[in-house]
Amino acid sequence: MEKNSSGSGLSSFDFEENKDIDFSEIRKSFGTKGLFFKKQLIIIKSLISLASKTTSLAAADFLGNSKNVFDDTDLVVVFWEKGKTNEKNELFKILSKKSKNQKFDVLSGAKLINRIKTQLERENEKVKISSGAIEKLISYTGGDSRSISNEIKKLASYKEKGTVEEKEIELLVKEKTSSSIFETIEALSGGNKKNALKLLSEQIKKGEDPIYILMMYVYQFRNFLKVSEFWEKGIRNPDEIARKTGVHPFVARKILSQISNFPQEKLKDVYKKLQLIDEKVKTGKGEIKLELEKFIVEI
Repeated sequence: MEKNSSGSGLSSFDFEENKDIDFSEIRKSFGTKGLFFKKQLIIIKSLISLASKTTSLAAADFLGNSKNVFDDTDLVVVFWEKGKTNEKNELFKILSKKSKNQKFDVLSGAKLINRIKTQLERENEKVKISSGAIEKLISYTGGDSRSISNEIKKLASYKEKGTVEEKEIELLVKEKTSSSIFETIEALSGGNKKNALKLLSEQIKKGEDPIYILMMYVYQFRNFLKVSEFWEKGIRNPDEIARKTGVHPFVARKILSQISNFPQEKLKDVYKKLQLIDEKVKTGKGEIKLELEKFIVEI
């Protein structure tokens, strides 16, 4: 949870990071304008899907009986949910009636491939793209629609005519840290710690912030834990897992290809180690680069 950081009028609460946030803490953020800021932005992530029933009902009761929250033009509250939302949830019903809402569908599979081809043709009708290049483009961008769109514009300008191949994706598209993180995890799952350390070193040399790399480790292993729950139940369909967890289908497929090397108990242990590193670094008891190297060596 980050609350009113730097007196900016921003408060954020993430139930993925902490499912035990008490609604009384969130409620304090409403209407507490600071001396140097008038506008307020409150971001609440995954409250409907992950908070306890008590917290969800408390939020529903507060918002259902509060007129000021919805009429205050200086206050913006964003409720952000991943994956399918329970439309029978009382809070969801209240927000649907009293606020603006928008659903963003995650493109995957044939839909995503068709979108890439269609946009490239629209940007430059003389240019096509090979299936291998499409796969590499999705891999490099982590399947992020905005990143893909930006990279297609770049490719359309670079290539006057003909077919975009994998080598041109490698040349022009900046590989996202998330893609490199997957390579690191893949090396770890195969017991290749030397390569994992090499990948970490390369990321840092490229200028990636070690703190961001740690955040990506936490994010990806949290996704591994989500997918693992369904793997243990015998559910192996990446699209079904994506719908139920909110994990991008591309990411779900990547995880499924590696999950057999990470038993659930090991994943829980790895996640705890990452949380400990985060705590040590934040309290000044650990140096981030050294802690990341130790993490790779020890798991």
